[in-house]
Amino acid sequence: MRQSGTFNTIGKYQSEFGGHFPVWSRVRELYQGGGMIDHTKYPAGTVIGAGTPVQFMGAGQQVVILAGPAYESTKTYAVGDIVEQAGKIYKNKTAIESPEAFTASKWTDITGTVNGLIFEDVCIPDGCTLATCAVVRNGRIYADRVVGAKILPAMEANLPMIEFVRES
Repeated sequence: MRQSGTFNTIGKYQSEFGGHFPVWSRVRELYQGGGMIDHTKYPAGTVIGAGTPVQFMGAGQQVVILAGPAYESTKTYAVGDIVEQAGKIYKNKTAIESPEAFTASKWTDITGTVNGLIFEDVCIPDGCTLATCAVVRNGRIYADRVVGAKILPAMEANLPMIEFVRES
């Protein structure tokens, strides 16, 4: 089976699909030029959900996806891996080659670098050669509807122009 992408990715194949669960109620400020996603970090079929927090460096520049799985003391981590721990997002600065408890000195807290949220889902297709995203910096989002990422309360302070609607 071949995984196809969305209109904001370039790959060897193309397809269309319809319908999604609305995440944004209102968008007032959108950077359409958005940023470049390092698609090599994601296997084909990965969907980076609308509303995922990012560090936006400017139109046409790299964006850092500020979402990751919860830290697990039974796993190993490479430099650059991103995890969630105690309500914050951390980026690994020291390879963890043997499973161990979370050690803050081996990680950099990047929670405060969030400055935007992805506008719409980005699906990484088979044979992806380019992935981009538009970034919202002013609007209203149904924060509980973001798929595959969390908008942590510690991030909300960096996004004063976004209204976070919680449904649960």
